Amino acid sequence: MMTLGSIGNDNQAEWIEESLNKEKLGYDVYKCDKATGQCAVTVVKADRTCVAVLDACEEYPISHLKSIIDKPESTNFLCFYTTGFFISTNYEALMLMAKYAFEQNRIFGYCFASEEIYDKNKEQTLEIMEYSDYLFCNKQEAISATKHIGPEIGISRDETDLLKIAGALASYKKQN
Repeated sequence: MMTLGSIGNDNQAEWIEESLNKEKLGYDVYKCDKATGQCAVTVVKADRTCVAVLDACEEYPISHLKSIIDKPESTNFLCFYTTGFFISTNYEALMLMAKYAFEQNRIFGYCFASEEIYDKNKEQTLEIMEYSDYLFCNKQEAISATKHIGPEIGISRDETDLLKIAGALASYKKQN
């Protein structure tokens, strides 16, 4: 396993690196002058909400990802996973990762990460879904998907049955 991303030069970044080292997890991060991104999550019974401050994530250069996938050991990666935040922070890097996974016949997992992801990024969401072997979302993100991309995935915008929504998302056209 290798963790990629962008971190700042702050206490949060130090904690992340210490934690990865402690667990002996591989990582290669780009360091920038912005604060390390953070996310606060509140869970009450079955509902959750989160607030994300992306900061350093917004500075992630595609050149860093290219340098990783150009290394010979990158062919050993079995799967790739990312979240919807990359759609708004660095879509080019997101698509590079997805296409690389496709070309290497590797698993690509994508997490919607937000109900709002479809508002400004509908076409990008549909494109990344074509490369995704696995899609991850919670109940609210699934229902929001039907409202924004229902017709494109072959389901009514008013559908709330999670099994039907999951089936429609899983059946969306694929590159592979």
